Amino acid sequence: MTENLRRFNETVKANEELQRKLESLGEEPTFDQIIAVAAEHGITLTPEDFESAEAKELSDAELDDVAGGYGQTMRCKICQKRISGGALGMTLHRILAH
Repeated sequence: MTENLRRFNETVKANEELQRKLESLGEEPTFDQIIAVAAEHGITLTPEDFESAEAKELSDAELDDVAGGYGQTMRCKICQKRISGGALGMTLHRILAH
């Protein structure tokens, strides 16, 4: 996880209003939407911040699913919940739930 994404994660965990704002984006927010919310709180994020965080945590099976076009949902390795929205959905889940 990049330093900026880590800062954003900590900010979200400490700020209920920010949590509600992210949840209001729906199940599949765009990188641009999340980046804009982070910028409102003084944190600069890029799509690469999310990609680097997820690339390190995908199992071989998950990579196969993505390569095969089945990457719409993933299972959280922490709570075992199925998460929609691919890598972005999983990143948001981990920020908001863990």
